[in-house]
Amino acid sequence: MANTIVLKGKGHFIQGEAAETVMPGMPVQLLSDNTWGMWDGAAAGEHDLVAIAVEDALQGKTITDTYADGDQMQIYIPVSGDEVLVRLKASENVSIGEKLIREDNTGLYIATTGSPEMEDFVALEASNVASAVHIKAMKI
Repeated sequence: MANTIVLKGKGHFIQGEAAETVMPGMPVQLLSDNTWGMWDGAAAGEHDLVAIAVEDALQGKTITDTYADGDQMQIYIPVSGDEVLVRLKASENVSIGEKLIREDNTGLYIATTGSPEMEDFVALEASNVASAVHIKAMKI
């Protein structure tokens, strides 16, 4: 597996302060105090900015190194067609071509439930691993 979140992309990189512990590949949102925390669908709404935490390669960090509360976090805002690694929930059964949605307050992606959720990505590889893993996905 690649050791970078952004595999192919034309999106934008930004930086912000982490409001809590965040792992690269997790969806994040800008909070009212100008920090970035895990995406919360109840607070953010359905059609929110798609932003994911990425590794801090400039500091020698990898996709397995977490950001702590108060750390400066690297964030990527993907555009349609970008290929990235996203964090998938443990034991989530995902097939190639299946759409992925953000699960509220977990920082993880899950297979679409069919309810009117924002489908950020389509899976480019299958997974059914017992632990949370990174999988390759394309921004819709």
